[in-house]
Amino acid sequence: MNLAQAEIHRSYYRYTVTIDLDEIGIDKEYDIEINNAEKARRVNKLMDILAFLYRDIRGRREDLKPLFIIGGVYDVKNPVFQNAVDVKKNKIDIEKIEGVLYESIQDQTLCGVVANQFVNDSEIKEKLHATNIPTFFKEIKSKVTDYYESN
Repeated sequence: MNLAQAEIHRSYYRYTVTIDLDEIGIDKEYDIEINNAEKARRVNKLMDILAFLYRDIRGRREDLKPLFIIGGVYDVKNPVFQNAVDVKKNKIDIEKIEGVLYESIQDQTLCGVVANQFVNDSEIKEKLHATNIPTFFKEIKSKVTDYYESN
């Protein structure tokens, strides 16, 4: 590899993942539906993948695991926070997030952040009730399991 031609940069990746829990494990063409325990297991395995996500580009590994994450298990089937999470000068724009945080989903919303990653770390914890990333994934997986147990 020629180091003079290698691109080296540091930036944040932003991505949205929306999962319709009512469609997991259903194949309408073959009239197949798996049981709810298996549906929960599959979604929770996807959560495990997201927690440690990375990709390889031209032999270079890009770390895509979350440094900040927000979401929940909602009745509304909409990517609520898409285009609402911005980072400027290493600061999460909390006002923008609060602008889409409707009262009807506020109680179901979870947030996680890596400590000392962002300038406004304490504000994120205070206003969005953020925990650490492992706690976020543990709680969201519990909510997924509860969802399938109640249906």
